[in-house]
Amino acid sequence: MLTNLGKALRIIRVNRNIFAKDMAVQLCISPSYLSAIENGMRNVPENFLSQLLSKYQLSEYEKELINTAIIVGDATTLDLSNVSEGQRKLIFAIMQSDLDDKTINELCKQLDLK
Repeated sequence: MLTNLGKALRIIRVNRNIFAKDMAVQLCISPSYLSAIENGMRNVPENFLSQLLSKYQLSEYEKELINTAIIVGDATTLDLSNVSEGQRKLIFAIMQSDLDDKTINELCKQLDLK
């Protein structure tokens, strides 16, 4: 299933008449890895987005597509190896809860988040 990032990357390719294999080579990854990223099967490499921005002159619309795909994302990976048990429980509780905006804002205030 194509992710939001995959859709954004395909739009960029179509707008430039670029094949997936050519984009992959320009981004220093294999075509199969690019396909796996687009389909949510692999995580985005650390330097992927900076390479994308440096290799292509993205329009404001394309930048917005990429940013939205990253922010909204279909999945994210968190490194919890250096997180306390209490912090881990809090993270999972928040992720599993259907919190309303008022509760979220109060939690952010308590945690001194903007």
